[in-house]
Amino acid sequence: KISEGKFFSFNVYSIEADPKNSGVLYVGTDSGIFKGTNFGAKWEEINILESSKKFPVRAIAVNPQNSSEISYSNSGVIYRSVDNGASWLTFQLKTEKTVDIIKYNPVSPNIIYAGLRRI
Repeated sequence: KISEGKFFSFNVYSIEADPKNSGVLYVGTDSGIFKGTNFGAKWEEINILESSKKFPVRAIAVNPQNSSEISYSNSGVIYRSVDNGASWLTFQLKTEKTVDIIKYNPVSPNIIYAGLRRI
């Protein structure tokens, strides 16, 4: 359950810890992405593209050298923000598979790896 004074129930599909900020956690759900701070004491919804809210967020990654850069996927598209979710770039993959995991290269974070699975 995700909470901030009230209790909300969502199906959780992905979890990613911020590698630079202790106590910060991102949770991908069937209703979007939520950011927990202070080890989950406070939760806020991350602004994602409205069209992507139709599908569960199956993968989230945070740049290990820049916490303002977040990537997520909920189908065959990878979304990337460099400003904490204020704006998003989209990358459509030419596959019928769905992205199940995203990881930044820890040495060269301009390289992102995506693991695919059959739908």
